[in-house]
Amino acid sequence: MKTKGVILTIIILSLLAFTACGAKTGPSKGTQADTKNSATATNTETGRFASEYDLKNSEFFNKFIAYFDLDKKALVQKLQQDYKEAPIEGTDSATGMSWVKLDKAGLVFYLTGEDEIPVSHVEVAETNSIHFGETRGGMTFSDIMKNVGETMIIEDPEAEDRFSIIYPLKEASVIFSTKNVYDASSKMKLSSWGYYDQEPTLRSASEIQTSRGSFQLPRNWVGKISLRETVDTYTISYLGKKEAYPLVEIVSMNVSEWEDADQAKYKIISKNEDGVVAAKTLATNKPSDQEEAKFFLTMETEVEKMLDTFKSNDELGNTNTSGSSSVCTDSLPKVAELKDIFKAFEQYYQNHSEDPSEAGMDEAYSEFGKCFTEKVNDMVSDNSIKGKEVSDLRASISDLNSSWYDWHYYSEGGGTMWSHMSIRQGSMIDAVLYGYLQQLDSNMGSKSIEAKFNELIQQLMDSRDYYKQGNFEAMNEEDQASLDEATKKLVSSYDDLLSFIKKMPLTEASILVLEFLSSYNPGE
Repeated sequence: MKTKGVILTIIILSLLAFTACGAKTGPSKGTQADTKNSATATNTETGRFASEYDLKNSEFFNKFIAYFDLDKKALVQKLQQDYKEAPIEGTDSATGMSWVKLDKAGLVFYLTGEDEIPVSHVEVAETNSIHFGETRGGMTFSDIMKNVGETMIIEDPEAEDRFSIIYPLKEASVIFSTKNVYDASSKMKLSSWGYYDQEPTLRSASEIQTSRGSFQLPRNWVGKISLRETVDTYTISYLGKKEAYPLVEIVSMNVSEWEDADQAKYKIISKNEDGVVAAKTLATNKPSDQEEAKFFLTMETEVEKMLDTFKSNDELGNTNTSGSSSVCTDSLPKVAELKDIFKAFEQYYQNHSEDPSEAGMDEAYSEFGKCFTEKVNDMVSDNSIKGKEVSDLRASISDLNSSWYDWHYYSEGGGTMWSHMSIRQGSMIDAVLYGYLQQLDSNMGSKSIEAKFNELIQQLMDSRDYYKQGNFEAMNEEDQASLDEATKKLVSSYDDLLSFIKKMPLTEASILVLEFLSSYNPGE
């Protein structure tokens, strides 16, 4: 986990960064499939598309994606060789990312600075011959989706191009972005998903997937709404021709978060011992255009029906696709070290889930985590004192997990991966408690254990002091107030946890818990 903050920051920034690209010359034969007229393979005026330059063409795609594996020096040399044009080098003022531009070809390669995936994404000008199916930049989202498939329109109010649609391919995704979905002004880029362990899948245009379940959307909403995702918060807005009008907000909270929430504003959709799914309407700003106002009113009347479609992950049966009657029938592994937990969750996901999406991974981790929860509850069922201790420890670690990822979400400029990471890390808490209970009497009070215990406690206190004493600035100015509030909440979570942890016995069990908590430090 030590580099994930930096890596994710780079990827999040790369998804926000778009710069205009130059003139009207197509790529040379060196990179693209041979053709007699490579420079005129696509006629942008008539809308014709040459299959030789289609990203859906596996032969061409594999040739072009090879650029992503080249470091800066090799990339510059290869581009000059293939395109017969001297690349221009520079740095993006907004993100600090280095780029290599082919001005005539209309391509800009953004670099990560990382060895494993040197190229983050490539912007493709609409004048370039490269296209995706019968789509390219300079089209409306409606026309793009008619040609290559419906998908969810994602909204990021802080991005230069507020709206985007994403089409995953092997080792990369085609992303279109725009300030207004109805304008023929979209920009196209090919972006690496190589930082993620699993290949992303196409988002459904008619479904909202949360960490705890999903909602089915009315068919007449498809293509007319956007989805904004923050940490376990999902905002649906109606897309008018001039602006987006928020309609409903769906939230997924754990028990402690729900207790702290302004509950009167929400309607509970689902509630159990794990947490709450709730929603509130946001229809305060309405379209002035008569036709848009009429449709928006129709959508308002359909919100309740949409919320009633919620099905939890258990009801959907998204996990345990191996065919066993229960995901917890297999005996749980022995947990002696932290690496045992990470290995167990990875193996469970590989063996029990056929859904390669980020949401699928979240669901698999959550389901396996529940197996440990059941086991932990059984282990303390006959001891009320030990049961309360475990319950309090679980709540304290859960609060830290939620607060830590919330803080980094606002500090690092947003991004859905913070939510995914929070879900997966949170799913492991009861696995840690399971290992804790297994080792309570192991090496009780030894000097080596005491030294390690004090060292890890000090690390935890240092992390707390870092957030307490720091003067932090949010990456997005609009998030500063939220970051300030998240900082206070995070420090409070550390304080509550430290008061509990310091009373724990000097055993291997406590070391396991403290090593898990060490992952929530400023350097992660």
